[in-house]
Amino acid sequence: MKHYIDITILPSEDIGVHFLWSKLMMQVHLALVELQDSNKQVPIAVSFPNYKMNTDKPSLLGNKLRLFSVNKADLERLNIHKWLSRLTDYLHIKNISDVPSDVHSFESFNRRQ
Repeated sequence: MKHYIDITILPSEDIGVHFLWSKLMMQVHLALVELQDSNKQVPIAVSFPNYKMNTDKPSLLGNKLRLFSVNKADLERLNIHKWLSRLTDYLHIKNISDVPSDVHSFESFNRRQ
């Protein structure tokens, strides 16, 4: 993965973080479905950089979603700003950034149905 976009859920007094995660993931899912190729493959991966694993209570996703891609053009084609336009009061969407050059590997997990 060479490029990424960070999406951060902003603190809100009137709307809970779980509700915002739900809305965010619904819109990201719809956006990724639009990018599917003929083999139903999507050239974008997701990660949760602020994920916290807890042993005695439920784990937390944190407040950040990161979208990765090998090609910058795929992230541009995703046009995530369009998909999240209704949530702009509750999200901060950064511009496309390059993965730092000192990162040489990543892990990939796939779900089989």
